[in-house]
Amino acid sequence: MDLISTDDAKCREIEVAAIDFQRPDWTLFQTLSWIAYREPAMINTFRTVRAAVWYGPTNISGTQKDQNALQVLMSWVRAGRLAAIRNGNRVDREYWIAHYDKWHDDIVFWRDEVLDLWPEATANAKNLSACRKWLAEERRAHPAQPKTKQEYALEAKNSFKVGPGQFETAWKGAAEDVPSAGWSRAGRPKKS
Repeated sequence: MDLISTDDAKCREIEVAAIDFQRPDWTLFQTLSWIAYREPAMINTFRTVRAAVWYGPTNISGTQKDQNALQVLMSWVRAGRLAAIRNGNRVDREYWIAHYDKWHDDIVFWRDEVLDLWPEATANAKNLSACRKWLAEERRAHPAQPKTKQEYALEAKNSFKVGPGQFETAWKGAAEDVPSAGWSRAGRPKKS
């Protein structure tokens, strides 16, 4: 009987995760779980901030994509790239400067904003590889950078569905694949 109840509980967890993954807003803990694992079935892995900080890749089944989920989340919130919401109101990024470690259980994030920054892992690897290849081809075809990095980032987001972090990884990878002095200067590209 214990085996059946364990299987039933596991099935229920998977059903709840599927429902929670589709919610328009995610709790702090769901957001941390997503950043760490990027698997819909693991959206409810962390139930406390402490769990997100303490659990390493071997403590829970599944491999963590990011072992510093809390630090990563905080960096994006403090930079103003991801809005934290508490009691229906956006929490200003300035709040986090003085309250770095003051996470509240009632903080939520918009699912779409989280997924823009950390897309699903399944499509991520293929898209990241395709984006890197495209950027390398651009570097080969244009010895001098014809567009701004932000313009490339927007095009990559629309074409390859990569978030800012993934784009940065592809950008650096393409620079390793095809070194080009004309692409390493800061500022807007020179008009020809």
